[in-house]
Amino acid sequence: MEKMRQRFMPEYQENVAFQRQSQDAKPKKYRTRRSRSKSDDDDDEARIGHVEGVKIGQVFEKRKDLSDAGVHTPLYAGISGNSKHGAFSIVVSGKYEDDIDEGDTIYYTGAGGRVDSFGNSGPQTEDQSFEHLQNKWLLMSWELGTSVRVSRGSGGHSKYAPTTGYRYDGLYDVVDREHIKGKSGFKICRFTLKRHVEADRISRSGEYRRPS
Repeated sequence: MEKMRQRFMPEYQENVAFQRQSQDAKPKKYRTRRSRSKSDDDDDEARIGHVEGVKIGQVFEKRKDLSDAGVHTPLYAGISGNSKHGAFSIVVSGKYEDDIDEGDTIYYTGAGGRVDSFGNSGPQTEDQSFEHLQNKWLLMSWELGTSVRVSRGSGGHSKYAPTTGYRYDGLYDVVDREHIKGKSGFKICRFTLKRHVEADRISRSGEYRRPS
């Protein structure tokens, strides 16, 4: 037995040394801004209200710029938040056919119900649910009465949309939610957002003024 242990001991020690060396060589994992925003319980992303240094009406050329500034951290999802604090921010970009943008009031379609929720367009293929994680965040904002940062993306989906890039348009309150039938015949989670009581104005048709 002693001879067998002596025979295999060098091989065992070599194997242990190799495993330790492999573990030391593994690259460290760094959490990017995007991965933090997708986490449900990250307190360091719990930012309610305006972002310091960002002005209402400020335009960002790309979605990544909006993310890097901390206005809306996800690069694709339209709703950012977590289960402890509710929603932090949304992007209005006309990706859902049931969205209605009236400037001071936004009827915002929740997440889910499509084959590709992150796609550029497409009709609903099934009912949305308030059990969807991102819809829960907006629902919590409605329950807590916390404000949500709103940014608008460029495009012809709304006369309040910027001509280029993404524009930060300030804080909105989630004042209502409903589970209604959408244009495609499936139920959607629709949230009504009212512009926060502020003196700042919304850009419309290239001119910075409140909508009539």
